[in-house]
Formats: sequence, C-alpha cells, structure tokens
Amino acid sequence: MRVCPLQYLMRRLVLLAVLVLFATSAIAVATAVPDARLTVTEATPTTETVVTGEPTTIDVTVALDGASQTAVELDSVRIETTDGDELASADSLGSLSPGGSLTVPVTTTFEESGERSLRVVAETTDEDGDTTTATRPLSIVVEQAPPLVDVDPVETVAGTETTLALNVSNPTNEPLRNVVLSVSGANLEAVTDQRSIASLAPGETAERSMTVVPRSASNETAQISVTYTTSSGATATVDRPVDYTAEPLVADLGVSAAVASSDEATSNDGVSVSPDGGIAGLDGLLGGQGGNNDDDTDESESMGGVRLTVTNFGNAPAEAVVVTPTVDGEELPRVTVQGPLAPGESATTTVDLSRVPAGTVQFNTTYETGDRSHETVLQYDHRPDAGDVTLTGADIQRSEDTLTLTGNLGNPAGGTVSGVVVTINETEHVAPTYPQRDYFVGTLEPGEFAPFDLTATVDGANATTVPVEVTFRVDGETRTEQFALPYDDAHARGGASDGGASRGAVFGSSIPVAGLAVISILGAVLIGVTAIVYRRQ
Repeated sequence: MRVCPLQYLMRRLVLLAVLVLFATSAIAVATAVPDARLTVTEATPTTETVVTGEPTTIDVTVALDGASQTAVELDSVRIETTDGDELASADSLGSLSPGGSLTVPVTTTFEESGERSLRVVAETTDEDGDTTTATRPLSIVVEQAPPLVDVDPVETVAGTETTLALNVSNPTNEPLRNVVLSVSGANLEAVTDQRSIASLAPGETAERSMTVVPRSASNETAQISVTYTTSSGATATVDRPVDYTAEPLVADLGVSAAVASSDEATSNDGVSVSPDGGIAGLDGLLGGQGGNNDDDTDESESMGGVRLTVTNFGNAPAEAVVVTPTVDGEELPRVTVQGPLAPGESATTTVDLSRVPAGTVQFNTTYETGDRSHETVLQYDHRPDAGDVTLTGADIQRSEDTLTLTGNLGNPAGGTVSGVVVTINETEHVAPTYPQRDYFVGTLEPGEFAPFDLTATVDGANATTVPVEVTFRVDGETRTEQFALPYDDAHARGGASDGGASRGAVFGSSIPVAGLAVISILGAVLIGVTAIVYRRQ
C-alpha cells in the first residue's frame, strides 16, 4: 500500500516524540532528589583571633534535613583550600538521623598571616551505600603570632613577696608595639602587677619581673596577660596561665656566738658597744637550734670580742633583724644585723664584752618574715675575764733616811683595770713621804705595764719589809692588792735590786755575790761533765 509522504512524516514525528519522552523520563529518574538531604549549617573558629603558628579549632555543624528518607553515617569533615588541598579532617564521626545535626571540631595550623578563602566539605553514606557531599565556604583572617611568654619556676611562701621572672619574645617577622604585661590571681596580692615594653623587634626577647604575695598556703593558678599592638595597628591580648604552690610560712631565726679572732675583735666592720650601752655575747643558739660555746680562752676572748652569727633556718627571707640587750631591766642600745637574710643565709657581726659587768644579760632578737613580726629571747649568764695587777722589777735605794722605790706595775689578765694607784703603807718602821707619797698609774689594758716611783722614810736598823698597796677598779668593783718587798739596809744603801715582790709575804734574804759566783762555777762544771758522759755513751 502506498503511503502518503505527509502520513509518513507524521508517523516519524510521533515516533520521535515517543523516543524524546522516554529519554526525558529516564533522565528524570536518574537525577531525582536523593533520599539524604545534607547541609553544612555553620563553620566557626573557637578563638576570636586566629594567629600563625598556633593550633586553630573550627567547629563545623552538619545537619540532615527532616525530609530525608534515611539516616546516614557522617564519614568525614574536611577543611580544604579552594584548589582542593586538604588542611585538616576528622573521620568516623557517627550517624545522623533525619532532622538531626552534629558539631565536629576540626583543628589546623596556619603558617602565614593574611586572609584565607577556604571551604568545608562534609561526606555521608546512607543505608543503601549511596554517598552525599555538602560544602560551605569559609573565610578566615590569620594574624601574626602573639608574643611568647616564658616564666621561670615559681617557689613561693604564703605571706611573702615572690618575684615572677618573665621572658617575653616576638616570634613574628614584624615588630610588636605597646606590649603590656599584667598578673592576676584569686589568691594573689599584686605588689608590682604591671610591666610594659615599648616595642619588640622580630626575634627580640625582653626580661621583666613582677612581684606578688600569696595570701595563703594553697595550690593556685596565676594568669599573666599580654596586651600588644601589631604592625597593622590591631590590638590583641593573650593569656598565659602559671601554676604555683604557696607553702606555709616557717619563721626560724638562729643566733650563735663564738670567740672572735683578734682581727675580728678590732675590725671596724663589727659592732662595738660602749660600756654604758654594751652588748654581751650570746651563748648557744636562739630559735630552735641549741648549742653551747667552748670554755676555752684565747687572746681574742680576753680582749672581749665575740662574733655574733645570725642564720635563717626558715623558708622565707628574714628582714629588720635587731638584737636588743637588757641588763637589770635597762634596755641598752640595739645592734642591727645586715639583711635581709634569705633562707639558709647567715650574717655576722662582732660585739665587745670587755666593759659589760658580770651578771645576767637578756637578749631580745626581733625580725620580720613576710607580713609578720617575730621575737626570740635568751637569758645569758655573762662572766667576763676580769683584769688583775702584779708588781715586777722592784728596786729599793736609800739615801739618808729617805727610801726610793721604783718598779713596774703590770696587768697579766684578760680584762682592763682602771683607776690604778700605788702607795707604800705606813708601818712602825716605814712611812710614805714627799715628794712621791703615792703614784697614779691610771688604766692598764690586758698585757700592758707602767713604771712607778715612790718615796718613804725608813728605820733601816729595824725595817725588814716595805709594804706596797695597789688599789684599782675592775668589773665595776674596787679591789686592793698588798705586796711585801724584802728590805736589807746594807743592800739598799749600796743600790742592789731585789727584782720582785710577793703578795702577802716577805721576800727571803738575798744571796751574796760570792755565793752566786760559786754556784755559777759549780753549774758550769756540772754541764761539762754531763756533756762528756753523753758523748761517751
């Protein structure tokens, strides 16, 4: 049958329309809306300022629309550059039900400053194994890194000043200006709570210190804040926490005394106190560490010098250390010890005991640790080495009825004697007379001597001794010593010397010169014989 061309054309058009309709339906089925409708609703950095070199966390919130037909597994959340380079990711994050959401922290680090254009990519898998991807653009401004703050280890005691040593450095390639350091804490009282640095060049480090006082013993955290201005003019603040432990305050000051050397006894570096305001020595330790001094006596002890040593056995610096001596309720001038004394540190000074009378001396040692004052008391039994006198080198000569006595008066003991007066006591056969009835010697220091001259009338035929009396003051008391010099009228007229005196006793008679010569010869012979016997042996 012959078909009309027009009919043929119509048939072809209908067939083509059917084919087009079928193809369109197939495409519609292939591109239908998926069962899981996924979105990234939010991407926000957790810190207000993002800086170079510091970890930055971005909280990414992924949500599954309530119209979704199936739950999904959140496989990963990534942060990428616009070129697709991955900066950080988080994987295997859990499941999402229709209408639910999940916030995922993703951490990355930026090495360069400036504005960064990024994107967040989230991927899920549904129950049928189909994957769904959602993206969201992310724009971040990265600032230069803040100053680095290093704090030296902190050892502190409650109630005492503590120094925080800070090292502040600039890790960036641009200068930082107006750097201000401050410190705060719940248990801290800031004495010096702020320090400033005008500018920090790239790579530069500056040292600063701040002083704080912990109010009580505890484990606490101090907050060090650094505010600074960048090269672009932006102002930022970074906080640096510092953990510390404040120990309980222990106040323990020990004071000891020892015999000073002769150099120390006369040194101007020590503390020398006058007799009307003197300080005695300290025997043993004050403040918990007991001990006694040796009773040995040497030259420095006889000179009255005592080395006073103060040691801090506590755990806080001891300041304003003052020793106040008291005698019979009368407070004498105070002695200050150089300080402050750090824990374990000692300081010494020298005191003079030579003019302090014997008896009980009370020493009050006061000092301060932290915000508290402390005192230690010692009762000390002061027994100084008293001075004495002796008569040597006496020589008696007689002219007519006048006797002339010359000699030396010495002080062999360790203390000073004063007000020394020498006189001849009047007896039945001897009486002092002018021009030298008595002789005022004055003061004799330990080991010192002084000459004297006395005149008297004498009954040469009957006198056998010349009595001499010495009056002096020592240790606040007046004492008298008696000396009896043997008298031989014949020798006195000839000018011979007796050479010494005895206390309370008469010297024996003198040995004649001839007798002395015989004794000398016999002694020489004896020495020679002894030498010969020794050589033969």
